[in-house]
Amino acid sequence: MGIHRELAELVQRAGDGVLRDHLEFRAAFDDYLPEGAATEGDLNLLADAIRLGAFDRVLRQIDHGGDVATTIASQAARLAQQRGTQESSGARWALTVLAFAAGRAAETDLDPDLARDDPAQAPTQLPPGPVPPPPPPPPPPIVPTVDQPATAWLPERTDDPFARPPADPRTVVRPPGSVEPPVPTRADTGAQGSRRIRPVAVLVVLVLLAGAGAGLAVLLLSDDPAASPAADTRDDRAPDTPTARPDTVVAAETVAIPGLDRAIAIGGRRGGVTVDGLGPVDATADGEIAAAGQRLIGLRLADGPCQTPTCLPWRRASVRLLVDGAPQALPRRTDDFIISAPVEALVELQMRADRYDQRISLDRTTASDRVITVLGRDDRLIRIGATYRVQPRTDGSRALPERAIRVDSAELFFFAGSGKPLQLDEAFVRISATYTSSTTSGAQLFYASEVHLEDTEGNVFPKRDLGTADKPDPVFIVPGDFTGGVFVIEGTRQATSFDRANGVTITYPLTLPRTEFRFGR
Repeated sequence: MGIHRELAELVQRAGDGVLRDHLEFRAAFDDYLPEGAATEGDLNLLADAIRLGAFDRVLRQIDHGGDVATTIASQAARLAQQRGTQESSGARWALTVLAFAAGRAAETDLDPDLARDDPAQAPTQLPPGPVPPPPPPPPPPIVPTVDQPATAWLPERTDDPFARPPADPRTVVRPPGSVEPPVPTRADTGAQGSRRIRPVAVLVVLVLLAGAGAGLAVLLLSDDPAASPAADTRDDRAPDTPTARPDTVVAAETVAIPGLDRAIAIGGRRGGVTVDGLGPVDATADGEIAAAGQRLIGLRLADGPCQTPTCLPWRRASVRLLVDGAPQALPRRTDDFIISAPVEALVELQMRADRYDQRISLDRTTASDRVITVLGRDDRLIRIGATYRVQPRTDGSRALPERAIRVDSAELFFFAGSGKPLQLDEAFVRISATYTSSTTSGAQLFYASEVHLEDTEGNVFPKRDLGTADKPDPVFIVPGDFTGGVFVIEGTRQATSFDRANGVTITYPLTLPRTEFRFGR
């Protein structure tokens, strides 16, 4: 069995928590998997993928919609650098195996060339073979026989194109072993000068042609024929332009933060945070632009929603900024920030409170937020205002008074007591329903067995009683975007009453006929 399948079975038995901590992973690996399931080198590679955060980054990017193969390849290269090597095939193997065990990758994502199913069959290093003979040395360079200086020299320009150029005052550097040429006589001066001026003239012509060609190319490639090369500064920034320090967060100060059409919020029990400004910016307040491989993100934060009537400021709501999972400090005494982060980094806003880890992706093109849905709504109270009269039934041995039922509203909320927590996309709804009769003093509550909530197709929502036997508080678990349904009063329970004539308490079955209240949309 391949190690990827064995690790998948390990996760099924021990939970996915074993893939979150490298020490726990090593301990679980030793306890659950047979000896020799992986070499020590492979085990260290798997543990390093967890310890250095590479596997956690893979999970988050895949959960945010990233392509499995692309995500693993990019994080494998980064993991290899963290381990001090440029060889990323082993890192890619480790991340793919862990992703398969966590249910994020398929067997087809495993590269057969990197498979390590059987450590005993792992390739071993072959003994060195015979050393091939060294290649023959390159032929010696051919030294030109033309007598010319080692560096180009251009004669001064004169008005007479046929004038003989003055002699080069610089010392002529000749190759070792060359013979100093004889000093020309007056008789052959004219012929020798004619020979020397030819290569210089050719060089001058070539320089002039190259300059003209470069100018023509600039004009042809320009988007605006009237624009000069100096006007195009897209790639020609001044060499002294300051750059923002990578992987930092600074106060935006005077920099305008782009607005959002719709604010994004994270809500908690007593406080939350809202993102109401987000987008790329060109530079910081000090004129610093993004460094190579970095980007600048403008962010504006504000107080967010909560479940209590009064919410705490966002600074007290356990809010953090994460760049590839690493926390970044937010400057104090400001709500506007500029983030310098790698172009491919995952930048998130996190709030950890009330046993929930909520996150907002600051890359809205591929956003996949993990937030409590219902607390981001403004319409968490649905008005109903319905009344109805119903006649309870019993076994016929006694007459029961008519009940006047009143259903006021449906209230959506998330946090309730210490019971099993809800999923982020779920919510509780409490229906405010009471009844009165001739034998009761004031409004009475319904028992949990007497009330139900259904959708428009008759499907029943789960129910939980948050109250006590004497004071019931039935609530229903619904989707976080719940807007309406059918509230049903129906059921049979054992009721009790005191018989004053005989001085005893009697028990009898009490049945409420089905009564429906449709509300919302």
